[in-house]
Amino acid sequence: MKKFENHPPVHTAILERFYRLKSSKRLAHAYLFIGPKGIGKSETALAVARLLNCEKETPVGEACDCPSCRKIDCGNHPDMYRIKRPEDKSTIPVELFRDVIERLQLRPIEARVRVCLVEDVDEVRAEAGNVFLKTLEEPRADTLLILTTSVPEAVLKTVVSRCHQVFFFPLSDRELADWLQIEYHESSSEAGEAAKAVILAKLSRGSPGRAKDLGLEFLQEKNEIIDCFILSPRLEDAFLKSYTSDKETARKFLEVLLTFFRDVALVKRGLGEAALIHADRAGDLKKLASRYTEADLAGIVAEIVSAMRGIKENMNVKVAVTLLKEMI
Repeated sequence: MKKFENHPPVHTAILERFYRLKSSKRLAHAYLFIGPKGIGKSETALAVARLLNCEKETPVGEACDCPSCRKIDCGNHPDMYRIKRPEDKSTIPVELFRDVIERLQLRPIEARVRVCLVEDVDEVRAEAGNVFLKTLEEPRADTLLILTTSVPEAVLKTVVSRCHQVFFFPLSDRELADWLQIEYHESSSEAGEAAKAVILAKLSRGSPGRAKDLGLEFLQEKNEIIDCFILSPRLEDAFLKSYTSDKETARKFLEVLLTFFRDVALVKRGLGEAALIHADRAGDLKKLASRYTEADLAGIVAEIVSAMRGIKENMNVKVAVTLLKEMI
């Protein structure tokens, strides 16, 4: 993985695939990048744009300071288009497509291959999708379209059918931990900091974007949840209110509970620390594993999953969490 400051890493294997397609002149006109949010789809798409237009033919995975690469990095290349949903909109407006489509019909200003990146194409509705279809079907030979999505089921079928699909898979815990140590400027020689990066990587389920959203400070927060909710004999009103005040906070709270009790179940079955997310709480996990039966743990996990589902259905999370505490 190549490291880009403040961005998820570029997927080098996919970049190498595009290099081979370019070299063999088998590059298609449209690709759909599919993978979890924050996995690095857009960053890899921009790396593809740099690869196809690099003036120095820099090897895959190496940084380049040629004018073309610099312009793409800075977002001011005249032949690099990026379409995404505005923050104040619920979908990608059709006007954005109409504006770009007019430009795509002209020759590139300076690029060998003009690239149009449409992020989160699942947020495109029928009208905008239909406007974009003709461009997807018959783009200029010097134009490459890259679309991204984390919800392929929500992408218009007519759009999917006109693209070659490229799948992005979560990083391994080790890959993500290594990237986090670089991103947070943590020395790999410091065992404690390296352990934090591994825990955050596991909590992030292989997604660099999710890891950055959580941040290293979340490790202290997750331990507070374990101490004040799971291990404490009482549930304080202030604590309950702070973690059920909004959906996002409640979701993170329940995810900590879910991963923790899954770890307890793994310890119950005799698995070692390498398999655990909360390896820093190994002592507590062992104590709880001796307290609960496997049936107890299955019931607790099912209740947590039910509460997480309730968040999506606007159920009273506070009530669900209170009932969960009684089970624990």
